[in-house]
Amino acid sequence: MRTTSLVLLQLFLAFSLNAQAPGQQGDRVLLPNGWWLSPAGEQVRLGDFPTNAALSEDGSFLAVLHSGQSKAQVMLVDMKEKKVTQSIRLKDAWQGIAFQGSTLFVSGGYQNCVYTFTLDHGTLSSKDTIRLIDPKTKKVGNAAGLDLHENTLAIVFRGTVLFATMISKRKSKPSYGWTACPIRARSMPRVCSLSRSGPRKGRGF
Repeated sequence: MRTTSLVLLQLFLAFSLNAQAPGQQGDRVLLPNGWWLSPAGEQVRLGDFPTNAALSEDGSFLAVLHSGQSKAQVMLVDMKEKKVTQSIRLKDAWQGIAFQGSTLFVSGGYQNCVYTFTLDHGTLSSKDTIRLIDPKTKKVGNAAGLDLHENTLAIVFRGTVLFATMISKRKSKPSYGWTACPIRARSMPRVCSLSRSGPRKGRGF
């Protein structure tokens, strides 16, 4: 019995020494479940939880939203140089990110807001924070997917869709008015899309 236990212990130790830890292994990545990812094409290293991305209108920069596995942030990728040129830390974020001209809109998750940034000469600068309700209200909130069309900004917001219509077009500080959409969802949708016939919403990523 003792001999059998020693043999099993030796086998266990040998297996443990030979087992590979998840992470980068040469030009491949080993996942915790034992699967391998092999890169295709050119690679740009990002953070640990990218959830969505938006391409600038001229195609020069990609803004990548990270939704908080370690920290919420937006990373700006130079598409020509194939590298991250800027990282902006956020209090929280979830799913929604879109460019309209030089303005970037980002959903603030449980901060219940929309962050806005200006892209100028390859640099994002913070503009207004559009506050929806108080941040982290119990069982209320999580601004998620968003969409933009002309003067209207639509945001999926825990069981409904809210609309922000630009009242003032002043470039320095436009103002917004909020209207609740009558469409209700049984659970929290994550994406929405504006069309001329009305909003479309979905739960997929």
